[in-house]
Amino acid sequence: MKKFQFSFAFSIIVLVLSGCKEQPPEPKNNDITPGKREYIWSVDTLFYHPGGQTLLTSLWGSSSTNVYTVGHDAHAGTATMWHFNGEKWSIVGLLPAYGGQIEGPYDLQSIYGFDSANIYACGNRIYQTFSSTPPYFLDSTFIIHFDGVSWKEIDIKREKGQLFRIYPMQNQNIWFSGHNYFLYSLIDNQFHIDSIPASMGGLSHLAVNIMGIYTDNLNSLYTLLTVFDDTNGDEWNYNYVKLNSGWMAIDSFSLQSVHRWGASFVWRNNDGTLYSCGDGIFQRTESVWIQIFKPGFIIKKLWGTSNENIFALSVGGPVYHYNGIDWSELSLPQVNEFRTAGIWGTSDEVFISAHDGNKTIMIHGK
Repeated sequence: MKKFQFSFAFSIIVLVLSGCKEQPPEPKNNDITPGKREYIWSVDTLFYHPGGQTLLTSLWGSSSTNVYTVGHDAHAGTATMWHFNGEKWSIVGLLPAYGGQIEGPYDLQSIYGFDSANIYACGNRIYQTFSSTPPYFLDSTFIIHFDGVSWKEIDIKREKGQLFRIYPMQNQNIWFSGHNYFLYSLIDNQFHIDSIPASMGGLSHLAVNIMGIYTDNLNSLYTLLTVFDDTNGDEWNYNYVKLNSGWMAIDSFSLQSVHRWGASFVWRNNDGTLYSCGDGIFQRTESVWIQIFKPGFIIKKLWGTSNENIFALSVGGPVYHYNGIDWSELSLPQVNEFRTAGIWGTSDEVFISAHDGNKTIMIHGK
């Protein structure tokens, strides 16, 4: 593989973007009010029985009595969305046949809202190629929006492929990314399409997974992405910054080398603190990712309400919690029988979705 070569001049640019500030003092344990760790847990099964498969992977809510989750429903052959009103979960009708306004088929992968009347969900619309040879079906970009009254599809250019993740920014701006090098952004109520350079190292047959978009204290825009070489299974991870001249790589590591950040997921706390997870959990301090926890499992998703209340979902393993003092494995009902997928909550309640490839359970702690 041809590696990136970074010039001295570009290193200076990176230093300028990173800034130079003193490290904040480490908090003392007696200055911390530990986050809640003791919950009374209950379990709801979400399963549209005629379908034989209900896989819910992403959650968001405006309160503990207004929670949404999205995923796949095999019976409908399309996306499924469920809503929790504080007492029970029920299916949200998106298709016209169920009272909605959005024609299928399509799938949903992620959901995020700014308030109860401004919610986005993204995924892919599925369409036939009408070709005599494979592929017979392809994915196109799909975004829907809830205005407090109804869900509607957003009319955008859809040829860029499936979207998997949503990244909120300041002033209710929002970014969407998927398994390609294209980014969709909604800035000041206008949609834009951007792209990360795809010809990395002169390689071909690349699959690009953009797994993080964030800004620093200088408001510079960064992405973290993973590149897979489909010919041999190799994997590389890159950190890009957006300059006036376009996107440029400023750091990288291979799957076999020391991981410089978490290559699975990026999460921004309410106070602006950035975390990434993968082979451990990393916190971004100034311009450096610092590993703060390394359990025996790959961490695939983070969520929390403060630096003293962080949850971590692992791949095929336990759920961890940080209360501002230490990390601890949570004892959850039925979690060993299912694979955790999504998480959302408040300072007092938490919802964790998990599935076994057939049905979804919602583990609710309060």
